[in-house]
Amino acid sequence: MGIKNTLRELSVAEDDYVYLNYTDSASVWHVSDDYVDTALAETDTAERLAGLLACPANVTVLSRYDEDILANMRDEGLLEDYDREGWFEDYLTEKIQEEAYQYDLLTISTERHDHKRGTCEISSNV
Repeated sequence: MGIKNTLRELSVAEDDYVYLNYTDSASVWHVSDDYVDTALAETDTAERLAGLLACPANVTVLSRYDEDILANMRDEGLLEDYDREGWFEDYLTEKIQEEAYQYDLLTISTERHDHKRGTCEISSNV
């Protein structure tokens, strides 16, 4: 079921605000330099956010700072390389994963279980 149908079933009006939080995690070796990239690839948080951003339901997705995420990505030039021939949602997923830190698109935290292993949590709050 798509977000548009879910919002309709919940009787959400067009001018209402809905707060969504999503978290996924991956087991990582936090001693490696690329463990965040590994967690971003192994979790689907970026994909879920991209799906919401690409939703054709005329939904404006705001960051936790009340900024229009898609408009900010466009303003920052993150959408200029989209060739319009691929799936927009896949392109957004890739950009969100690449720019997660730079533009504060996702919240990333790591819990260290010992000197090598841990859990990296990737969250989105919109």
